[in-house]
Amino acid sequence: MIFDQTFIAIRKRNIFEILDLSIHVIWNYCLPLSFLLFLNVLPFFILDWLLFRWMVSGLMANEYAPLYLWLTCLMVVSQAQLGTTFITCYLGRALFQGRPSIRETILASLQALPQIFWVHGILRTIVPAILLGLFLSQTASPAVVSLLILVVLAGLIVRSFRPFATEMLLLEKNPLRSKNQTDINYATRSSALHNVAFSINFGRFLLIGLLSLPLAFVFYASLLLVDKSVNLHIDPDTTLVTFYWPASLWIVAGLMAVVRFLSYIDIRIRQEGWAVELRIRAEAIRLNKNMET
Repeated sequence: MIFDQTFIAIRKRNIFEILDLSIHVIWNYCLPLSFLLFLNVLPFFILDWLLFRWMVSGLMANEYAPLYLWLTCLMVVSQAQLGTTFITCYLGRALFQGRPSIRETILASLQALPQIFWVHGILRTIVPAILLGLFLSQTASPAVVSLLILVVLAGLIVRSFRPFATEMLLLEKNPLRSKNQTDINYATRSSALHNVAFSINFGRFLLIGLLSLPLAFVFYASLLLVDKSVNLHIDPDTTLVTFYWPASLWIVAGLMAVVRFLSYIDIRIRQEGWAVELRIRAEAIRLNKNMET
């Protein structure tokens, strides 16, 4: 790794500069990011379809289609960070390696899967949301829908204050627990990274939230337009809603994962002088090589 030669300039940026930079990153890495997003999202896509497909099939379609849109949105919001793990890992490796291997990226992500599953699946309420979805797979109980909203909202509140869990577990490799007192565990690192930047993180979270839903409708409308132009669908009452709406949501989740990663880099630069640290580490490596020769 060449620590002072990264694919983006290491400097402080505001949220609008980060949004602009994310477009360039997505453009340069479009194919690998799209492929990794597809692989990562596919299990969640199938799971949500199995849970709620009854709402948009047959006689139920007219009555429950709006509820299907709403529940699918809740599930994708809940699963977004876990469903974009591969993207985060790839960007972290690409920062120093340029074009990392997709296979190595997936293997590295899977190695951290137990820790990531615990933090996102349990602490950030993905598993409780899925369990509530199982109750809704047979009947649309208003009480269960309300409880699902509260569970997803609780997970969102945690994520708004501490958004960089995936980055810490995957890229910094902070253990959840450690017997060695010199090791920095996940909780300690999370507090150090997030507490000082509380206002910045929360403000960016609100802005991203305000942008995400309109952007999802833009992608949904685009998919409908493409479908109408080339006449892809067979049954418009099910295909359009069942596949295009969650696909639009996951595309937005992938885009926002890139924004979140760049925001993580920005926070580290602001708090830790990361640009200086990288230069020092690069010079130390060069000095060692010169001494060896």
